[in-house]
Amino acid sequence: MVATIVGVTLVPTLRAEAATCGVPITRSITLTSDLVCSGSGLIVGADSIVVDLGGHLVSGTTGDGIDTDRHSRVVIRNGTVSGFTWGVGVDGSHNTVRGLDVGGAAEGIVVSGSHQKVIGNVLEHSSDAGVTLGATHSSVSRNLARANGVGFVADSGSCCAFDGNVAIDNAIGFQNYTTHTSFTHDSAMRNSGVGFVFYSAPGRVSSDVALDNGDTGFRFAASKRAMALTSNVANRNGFAGGGADGNGAGFEILMNSGPLPRTVSGNIASSNDDSSNCAPTSICSYPGPVLPVEAPPACGSTITHSTEFAASKDCTGSDGYVIGADDIVVDLGGHEVGSNDSTHTGFNVNGHSSVTIRNGTIDNFATDLFVDAQSPKATIQGIIATRGFAGFDLRGDGTRAFANVASTNEIGFAIEAPFGRTMLVRNAALSTSSVGYYVSGDSCCVTFKGNLAGVAPTLYTGNHEGFDLEGKKMTISNNIALSSFANGFAIDVPTKHEIVAANTAFLNGGDGFNISSSKRGLKLVRNVADINGFQGSNSDGLGRGFELGSMTGVVAAGNIAADNDDPSECSPQARC
Repeated sequence: MVATIVGVTLVPTLRAEAATCGVPITRSITLTSDLVCSGSGLIVGADSIVVDLGGHLVSGTTGDGIDTDRHSRVVIRNGTVSGFTWGVGVDGSHNTVRGLDVGGAAEGIVVSGSHQKVIGNVLEHSSDAGVTLGATHSSVSRNLARANGVGFVADSGSCCAFDGNVAIDNAIGFQNYTTHTSFTHDSAMRNSGVGFVFYSAPGRVSSDVALDNGDTGFRFAASKRAMALTSNVANRNGFAGGGADGNGAGFEILMNSGPLPRTVSGNIASSNDDSSNCAPTSICSYPGPVLPVEAPPACGSTITHSTEFAASKDCTGSDGYVIGADDIVVDLGGHEVGSNDSTHTGFNVNGHSSVTIRNGTIDNFATDLFVDAQSPKATIQGIIATRGFAGFDLRGDGTRAFANVASTNEIGFAIEAPFGRTMLVRNAALSTSSVGYYVSGDSCCVTFKGNLAGVAPTLYTGNHEGFDLEGKKMTISNNIALSSFANGFAIDVPTKHEIVAANTAFLNGGDGFNISSSKRGLKLVRNVADINGFQGSNSDGLGRGFELGSMTGVVAAGNIAADNDDPSECSPQARC
């Protein structure tokens, strides 16, 4: 661990040595071999030490795999904990657990005490919860919980902060019993039940995503008067078992749970099983005037006024629609515009500015939605684009894409915008055969924030590559690359002033982050790369958390890499 105090960098000495099950550790160590325990595993016996597993496995059947035993300012990192009753038990205060793969325990990481940090871990196959947080003034950041009873539990009291976590394939994604806890940039995906459920009022629920959960995306079962509910996304929830029964909304506030939150804005819900998407609908209604609800025009038509579609439309053998005026809104009304020949364009924004297209599905065109270079300031919201060569082909200056899903395309989102200022926020690219997100080398000033690439039932089949980004002056933050066949993030940095911050790469077949540049000045901070490089489940020593080649002049801090196939984990410039 590297700690910085008043500008001075302190590097504690870590002794490489074996440890003994159940015997307290009283100085900083790095394990030299795996450890199999019949009872408790590693026990911390002193404050202010580092326990580095050195990439090794600690396994057992009962007790705690690792226990801080009331000690404080301890760092536990870099390895695998398997079995036990509790994988890692954290009490005391000011402790950090980072870069662990914890699996097969009744509970993964159980946290009490105060001022604790749980960062960049993978929690798998726990019968109860991946992370249970019962501490105060603590944070859980950029972790992955997969195939547990519950992904993340905020257990009691007035608590903490959850930020940038992913809960996938659990029974429930996130469960909250605390007050004043914040949930920001968290994602709940493909859980069999609810994505997020709140039994007590959190302080803030903001910039979170609920996608493809079997039940409701966000459910509130307690008074929420002081809560802020802003800029969240809930798409394609409620289809448990693949069925459509009209149950399962994007957002659901139970009628007996008190008044609505004080602050509600910017929430988007689309294509959930409950066609109202939100209960009450005011939680996620689109801004602006009420649109006239009309039968969709004939396929191939030019739309010249704002409208909301009253029904779906089959456009097989034809283009869908051309936008023919500035400043109009086309709301699909939750309906679908579809084709089955993959040779035409679904929606074509052609030479017009400030157009909004939102709220529905575009299926099986060559390009589902196209914005040309002469169409500035387009807004795309809540669109599900499926089975096209390109889900979204965005070339206009200042295009904004919020809360959309590209699924089963060759390319999910293609950005070719040399005039710049394109913004992609909280979108998802799923199971593309080429790349989830692509930015051409002549594009400028693209912002990616809170987007997801991946999420397939089988490892390394989410996308071929998650993010393939070659543009100038990009800002890439709070994004997730999960289960791609090749690299999670492939970034070519042609200019200075690129920012790559607070992103996560989990379970990708190649490198977590593969970054190349001939320029100095890349800012690479607070990113996490865990369990990458095992494409085909092979362990061949290839696949780093961070691969930066011969780059120089990188400004790096707070990056975490653990349990990747290449034991060196990351290039020195990344300062993991």
